[in-house]
Amino acid sequence: MWRKEDVVEMLKKDQGDRTLRAYATAVGCSASYLHDVYNGRPMAMPQS
Repeated sequence: MWRKEDVVEMLKKDQGDRTLRAYATAVGCSASYLHDVYNGRPMAMPQS
């Protein structure tokens, strides 16, 4: 199982010198969502 810290580290490494907005667009999410992931904020889960 992946640790969240490992996934965030891989994302940041993959981001390279791209801006947060450019990288978020490339991976298909919003810059604000990616910022929240990077900062460890809990994510809202969809209601069933």
